[in-house]
Amino acid sequence: MALRIYEYRKVGSMKPILSRISREPGNPVVYLVPGSSDREWLKDILLEEGAFGREAFRIWRWDDLYREACSAAGSAPMVQIDPPDHWLALHHLVRESLTKWGDSMPPGTGQSSFVQTLGQTVRELIREEVPPEALSEALYPDGEDHPEEPSWLLANLYRRYLELLRSRGLMDSAAVSTEMASLIEENPEAAKWLRRWRIVLVGFYSFTHSQLGMVRAMVRNGADVTLLSPEAGLDGEYGAPSQLEGADVLRSKPSQAGCFVISGGAARGEMETVVRDLALWSSCEGPLVDTGKFPGWGEVGMTVDSRSTSLASEVLRRYSVPFRRSEGRTVAETILWDTVRRAWDCYRDGWQPEPTAELLCLPWFCHGLSERRLVMASPRGLKGWRDLASSEKSLAEPLERVVAFAEAVGKGGTAEEFLLAMKRLATSSPDWREVLSSRLEDRPELDEVVLELGSAVQELDRKLDRIAELQADLGDPGKAVLKGGDGIAFLSVWAESAVVWPGASRSGTMTLYGGTPPVLAHHRIWAFCGVTAKNWPGPMAESPLLGDCHKELLHDMDLRGSRLDRTHLPLISEKRAQREVLFRRILACGDDLVILSSPSLDGAGRPLPESPFIGGALRDRWIDELGREVRSVGNVLPRWEEPALLPSEVQEPPRGIVTARPDRRLPSDPVTAEIRSIRLSSIDSFAACPFMFRCSQILGLEPPERPGYDGRLAGTAAHRLWRDVWKAYEADRDADLASLACDIWPSVLEEVYRGLLYSPDLKRRGDVLLKDILKTADYLSELENTGLRDRRTTSFLEWELPVLDVDGVPFTGIADRIDLLNDGTVLIWDYKSGGSSKYGRSLQLACYARSLELSDSLPFEMSRVGGYGFICQRDQKVVGAADEDLREFLGISPRSRVALDTRLKDASDVMEGAAFAANSGLFPPNYDNDQACRNCPYSGLCRRGELHGREDDEDDDR
Repeated sequence: MALRIYEYRKVGSMKPILSRISREPGNPVVYLVPGSSDREWLKDILLEEGAFGREAFRIWRWDDLYREACSAAGSAPMVQIDPPDHWLALHHLVRESLTKWGDSMPPGTGQSSFVQTLGQTVRELIREEVPPEALSEALYPDGEDHPEEPSWLLANLYRRYLELLRSRGLMDSAAVSTEMASLIEENPEAAKWLRRWRIVLVGFYSFTHSQLGMVRAMVRNGADVTLLSPEAGLDGEYGAPSQLEGADVLRSKPSQAGCFVISGGAARGEMETVVRDLALWSSCEGPLVDTGKFPGWGEVGMTVDSRSTSLASEVLRRYSVPFRRSEGRTVAETILWDTVRRAWDCYRDGWQPEPTAELLCLPWFCHGLSERRLVMASPRGLKGWRDLASSEKSLAEPLERVVAFAEAVGKGGTAEEFLLAMKRLATSSPDWREVLSSRLEDRPELDEVVLELGSAVQELDRKLDRIAELQADLGDPGKAVLKGGDGIAFLSVWAESAVVWPGASRSGTMTLYGGTPPVLAHHRIWAFCGVTAKNWPGPMAESPLLGDCHKELLHDMDLRGSRLDRTHLPLISEKRAQREVLFRRILACGDDLVILSSPSLDGAGRPLPESPFIGGALRDRWIDELGREVRSVGNVLPRWEEPALLPSEVQEPPRGIVTARPDRRLPSDPVTAEIRSIRLSSIDSFAACPFMFRCSQILGLEPPERPGYDGRLAGTAAHRLWRDVWKAYEADRDADLASLACDIWPSVLEEVYRGLLYSPDLKRRGDVLLKDILKTADYLSELENTGLRDRRTTSFLEWELPVLDVDGVPFTGIADRIDLLNDGTVLIWDYKSGGSSKYGRSLQLACYARSLELSDSLPFEMSRVGGYGFICQRDQKVVGAADEDLREFLGISPRSRVALDTRLKDASDVMEGAAFAANSGLFPPNYDNDQACRNCPYSGLCRRGELHGREDDEDDDR
């Protein structure tokens, strides 16, 4: 049979073709579409064209066609594995390789993210039907093992992965078309069954090697195949008509939509500009009125980057725009996964006050508890939280529920055990769904949350129902014990692949797409947001496992006795071309008008250029520009004479009402807070800026923690390590400090910062920290050999200093280490993770020294404070001040001009200043300390910019 190809630009232009095909006499029609979400779109098109036919529509995907063909041929189909099962299989193989080759393998292969990268490359090889044996022979013809080479490791894991699936009767979803082609060629009954149908492929721009082989097998075996393929209007594009040489090609008449371009400040400003313009248009106002009559919200679609979906939803609700999501969110976007992630982070980081309090005060846990009060109680570690829960009865149940889940993950278990632990976290009594439902009357916005949570639990139940089959199908990989970060990585893969129910669709609502829209999606009005060069084409990088040089080698090699039968792995330049094709196809989703929007600034205020693809689309008349709107940051508020959407917006007052800026004055009455004591470790903060000290140390206005590496926890771990190392060293002064640190480090991390042990993403940071510590240990050994070891009689570790009273204000502190020498001299030490340049002017240890000098209740006889030193791990140096005869012992340069007496006097002055501030309640900002102000999180509170006459909030064009 001949192969017919109809090439179309817009989805609407293929409607007559589909109508004609459905009405032609002959065999019944089977439609094949690229994705599940395209089924409904095609069904709507067929119904619109009245293509009812004699039977229900058969709209399938490749896997549906494969199963039906196997059933007709009497052959059992191979079982297709899900993404989480795919991850388990590859993870198992990677662990086997690590056991066999260990340190010989490339850095990073032990991280969970490596399995994801490996999976992407393996699926690409499967789709392009690259033979695993030939891949190894082409890249490493010597036949030897090269586990240190990423490309050899890929070839090895790729071969073993296919062997594992083949031995278990399984297949990767990327191999469906390969198996379908084999079935057609090898089973006459399957080919006979195929000839009973008219096969119509809808929406395929191009084919992978395996898909192309399947289509050719259909045609060779007499199937009636028609292809409706979109075009991109690019010179030299390599789409389906170029791949299927000799086919009859009919092209539809070119047509283009009008285009309105919007640039709107940062990401939020861009989104607000698009939504408000649409809202104004619906009221016959705004810049879009000139493009025509508003067709109604049901004819409007908007696509945003998947990371911006929550922002877009928030803005749409703010402007009261009726909308629905095109499909449900993934479980990874629901409160179920958010709670799982938080629980693991708290466990991994040792149950720190702020994140643990935030977790336990979520509305599906504790109702009525004060997060701030829990943080101020400052419980640290699981014991501290359990002690607090003993007096807070409402805290006990959620704490133990979270602990049970986190400890189950930390202890390790199978995939089934992890999924069950997640289910118990959400559904144990009281069930989160019941708790949230009981609060809907007071908080109706939780209704959508309850819906998504219930759907997420159903998806979890569905996966648990299949878990027994998974273990039987996969064998050892399905039963493997995962632990810690690996278990969370498996749950993450499942959460990102499972989709919750989006809720009932409503007519007359705008459709919001998060990510790439379906191939057959189209709307009369189409808003395409985030069209910057950063996203289109976006960052392009070679695969770390198979670079372009290896791909080009494969393209030139004779792998099958011929030339790979046109197998082709896309290079970076070709991937960029693919992005431009996708960009134009997304533009083609707009039937009448396309709104192209982009932010002009990123989150840091740096300019963002628009995508270069826009210029190409305009030059090629893919779209016609109808107008532009630029809405800068200075024009966020609509002016008095402009239309505004009230109450969602407020307008600027008319000109002339405010003729001059009023004087800025600080409040004369200070805001006081109870000051029980001042920690000497924070005295440098007061010296830099009293106002910053007040915000952070007295009022507790800490900026939110950033996810990932926690420098404060790492510092706590380092301090704990040095305490334990020095205890062991005091017991045996012949011991090597570096060896002691190496031996004690894992146990310290287990107690203080588990993430540096178990999280693949953080482990590298932990290794760097340990490397600095070991270098510092060697440096301290050198100091010991200068004679310090012989003169020291004892050391006091993490020793609480005597309370120093200054004008009624108590000053407290804990010294990391105090050395008492044989003549009664005291040396004070403090460990710092950073470099020495940060601590040259610090007065912290000078204040410690004054605390010792002014105390009359020391547990030892002291003749003098001989000096102090900050041991800086980053560059293995000591900075501080000391008497001349002791500088060598502290590692301070003999040429140092820092006098100890001067530092002690400065310490007295700053403590007196802090005491005065505490007694008076006056903590004035230090506006002249540019260095402290540069990264201060409280600059908006002290109003430094206003008092210095800055015009940041003035309009640029006035």
